[in-house]
Amino acid sequence: MFSQAEGCLELLDCDGKLPGLKFAKGFTDWKVFDADMNVHESFEQVPEKLKKSQIHEGMFPNVEFNQKIGLDLCLRLLPHHNDDGGFFVAMIKKVKPLPWENAQDKDKVLSECPLISKRVKTSLTEEDGLAPLKSKPRVRREVKGRSNKKIGNMFAAKDFFTFCEKDDVVLSKASEFYGFKQDPELFFHPHGTYKNVYSVNEAVKDVLTSEANQSINIFIAGIKALVKESRSSSAVQLKPKATFAAHVTKRTLEISANDMIKLLEAKESVEFKACLEDSTTQNLNDMISQSGVGVVKFSCRLPDDKTIRYEALGFVGRERVLLDVNESERYHGLLTLDQKSLTC
Repeated sequence: MFSQAEGCLELLDCDGKLPGLKFAKGFTDWKVFDADMNVHESFEQVPEKLKKSQIHEGMFPNVEFNQKIGLDLCLRLLPHHNDDGGFFVAMIKKVKPLPWENAQDKDKVLSECPLISKRVKTSLTEEDGLAPLKSKPRVRREVKGRSNKKIGNMFAAKDFFTFCEKDDVVLSKASEFYGFKQDPELFFHPHGTYKNVYSVNEAVKDVLTSEANQSINIFIAGIKALVKESRSSSAVQLKPKATFAAHVTKRTLEISANDMIKLLEAKESVEFKACLEDSTTQNLNDMISQSGVGVVKFSCRLPDDKTIRYEALGFVGRERVLLDVNESERYHGLLTLDQKSLTC
């Protein structure tokens, strides 16, 4: 955007505007990854297939230009900074009219700029009195439910939103195992199975269960809290998703940052006795003897900021352990802990 603005925009320093807010400064240089976490040094090296689906030329950094416009003035808010989601903040000031606001340059900018979206180009074209681009009309699809009865929404609400009872055996055992404090009746498992278990609040449950709302087109509700545990050795049939890890109050273990790095770098299960510190090994053995094999929430403090914790879920067997993270989560974890490479 700034390269196409040609000096019409400038970044403002918003540090200190929100006292107490934790953040990291914007990058002026970065690596470009594809969905499989492969690094691409330049756009020319990107396979043609990825150029059409994942990677755009504008994703590669121009370090000199980024430093010139002060890209480090942006704020990167990571989930562990303020216990929230991830956000990117930039305060931008328009100092003069943009090139495409100049009637003489509009055609040239629209034809030569690959970074301006089709929507923006359409909007600018309409300002000139030209006919807007036509879009295809939306078609409502009829979807067959499990009873082969056509329904107008994606799921048959009465079947999909099957709420648990107060004394649900499977959920009660998992709640005791992990230390959940939520009301069991605020969980639902689609179609009466335990493949996926969702959590909602009372207000959302009222909407889902009200007879007056049965005609509402509801796609999904709540967050996916638990999924079926595939490992037969686990003491319980359900395991928490990372989105629900904050509610795990039992089966939690404080470890060192070095141990967390070793777990993050291990892409296959490792023997915790041979890999981790003696204190961690002893705590794991004590946990196994007390409550059995299953998922554990590992937690460590960041080396450079003891007020911030990094947490990850992992499965602990009798002798081996493996974190439940994908490649992007693994990379983010190692980046958060500010480490390049430590091998077990």
